[in-house]
Amino acid sequence: MTRTTTIPWPLRGLLTALVAGLLISASAHAESTASDRVAAFHAELKATMQAGPELGYRGRYDKLQPLIRETFDLPVIARVVLGQHWRELDDDQQQQFIDVFTRLTVATYAARFNSYDGETFAHLGSKALNSNRQVVKTEMQPADDEPVRFDYLLQQRDDRWHIVSVTAEGVNDLSLKRAEYTAIIEKDGFAALLATLQDKIDSLARGTEND
Repeated sequence: MTRTTTIPWPLRGLLTALVAGLLISASAHAESTASDRVAAFHAELKATMQAGPELGYRGRYDKLQPLIRETFDLPVIARVVLGQHWRELDDDQQQQFIDVFTRLTVATYAARFNSYDGETFAHLGSKALNSNRQVVKTEMQPADDEPVRFDYLLQQRDDRWHIVSVTAEGVNDLSLKRAEYTAIIEKDGFAALLATLQDKIDSLARGTEND
């Protein structure tokens, strides 16, 4: 004879809450993968593109700024693009570079992803390099053109994934910037590098004055 155990309702309520908590925790963990981080970035980028003409350059900049600061590990990227010259800077100079580099990154996305014409983003796969570094492979498919390949290198910090490098159509943006910035700082110094990056920001803004 099988005996049925009846769980008192207060205990049933407690067990239900515990199970719900475990499910929420598992869901949150599932959404914190490197691929999910890139997918969330693409979703917000697409939404900004769709509202691009209405927002204008300044509106897109303001909308993308918190997203990019959260998604990209900009202090790490800034340190890498300066290479050995990073250690030659004092704390104030390092922060100055991080600030202007961050503004340039946001300005570039705000200027280039300014409208929507049916583009879609697709996940092509991911590859773990080690326990806290992954490459996420994606492509952007324009409505009437060839797809553009974007591969993201992400690193996990504080239990969250952050983009540290982007390769577009086989060209690594971080490597290009490192070569360019190194040449400027070695030829003309750190102040000239800051001025050059600020000129780029101003140029991107001017290029969208009728936006």
